[in-house]
Formats: sequence, C-alpha cells, structure tokens
Amino acid sequence: MNIRKIVRVFAIVLILVSVGVLGFEYWEFTQFKEQKQELVEISNTFVPPVSSTDEVQDYYAEFNKQFLDINKDYIGWISIADTEIDYPMVRGNNNSYYLTRNFYKERSKYGAIFMDYRNAKDFSDKHVMVYGHAMKNTAMFGFLDKYKRSNYLAGREIIEIRTLSGIRQYEIFSVYVAEARVSGMTVPANKENLSDMVQLYRGRSLYRINTDLSDVTQILTLVSCDYSIENGRIIIHAKFIGEKEG
Repeated sequence: MNIRKIVRVFAIVLILVSVGVLGFEYWEFTQFKEQKQELVEISNTFVPPVSSTDEVQDYYAEFNKQFLDINKDYIGWISIADTEIDYPMVRGNNNSYYLTRNFYKERSKYGAIFMDYRNAKDFSDKHVMVYGHAMKNTAMFGFLDKYKRSNYLAGREIIEIRTLSGIRQYEIFSVYVAEARVSGMTVPANKENLSDMVQLYRGRSLYRINTDLSDVTQILTLVSCDYSIENGRIIIHAKFIGEKEG
C-alpha cells in the first residue's frame, strides 16, 4: 500500500471515529433531555400543602416517594427562576459517585446535582455545599457561568430548594472563580463563626451584591467547574432567608 492510500484510509478512519463520537454525544444529550423532562413533569405536579401539620407531612412523604422510588439518595429539588437550573438533588456516600452517574444511577458525563456527603440531608448544617458539572451546553450547573456578569443577577438572586419536608429559600451574596485547591471552605462548618465566613466569601466576590448580611443563620454554596482558569471552580454563596409558605 503506498503512502497516498495509507493517508486516505487514515482520513476515512478519523472521519468515522468523529462521526461516531458526535453521534454518541447527541444520543447522550437527547437521553439527558428526555430524563430531565420526565423528572420535571413529576416535580411540576407538586402542590404546596396548606392544611394541618400532619397532612402536610403526609403530602410531602407521598410526593417525595415518586423520586425516592427512583433513587433512595434523593434529598430535594433545586431551582432558580429564569434559568435552566431545575433538577433533583442527591447525597451519596462520597463526592465521587455522582460525578459520573445521573439521577437514575446510570453512567453519564452529565452526572447529578449532589450535596456534599458530609452534610446532613435535612439541611440542618450551618454550611451546605452542592455540586454539579458545568456542561458547555449550559446543562446542569453550566448556567452558573452567567453569574460572572453582574447584570445577570437581577431577578435570579433567589435559589429555592424543596427539601423532603419544606421549601427553603436562599439569596445570593457572593460570586467568584477560584482554583480548586484554594477554597477555604469547611464542611459542614457547624463549629465555625458564620460572620467570619460571610466576610471572607463576600470579600472574594467578583462584584458587590447588596444582600443584607446582618443576620445569617446558614450559608448555601453552589460549586461547579470554570474553564477560564486551570482547574477552576465557580463558587456561589447564598444566605438562608426563610421557609416558603405555599
């Protein structure tokens, strides 16, 4: 076989491999969208209960069973208005498992949105950390990259988490990018001084956010990858502002 034929065969192989990779990525994205839609449709059937305490607890138990039957690691649902962030959350036995497995525990590069395994799943810790991949198609926590622009925050500063027993709301007070090893964050930080943590995190923010931080009882931290620096992370901190009724 002469050199020209070898080059031609090599080029054909490269084309076939490229088409195969693109085909697999398209299939994986299609599967991701279908599964997300299925879960969102379940989530959208939620009707905030307004009856007695016992009836509220019964309703949450019955509603959450739909997700727990799919994955016993389910701990709640996270959403941010006017973004694509609208996902179930899990907590595993470590911080590695759900990097490569979705909510159905199937292998996927999209992974799942998951709480740090050292946190209590009832959201009782002073500092709660939640992780998710930053996909370049903005899936999962890919939308967080937009928060690096100060004009994106307005109307999207409230993070809502529907837990196994209620709805918690958090208001963003800091957004920044850091190298993965330089986080300075303690989990669950129940013995740490919240005021000191707030000042540290606020001081790192890319821009000033006028969130009232005079009375902080809990910090929620969202962490995802950032591609603007090597081994980077985008980090968003928010303060607990209360339980949502109805």
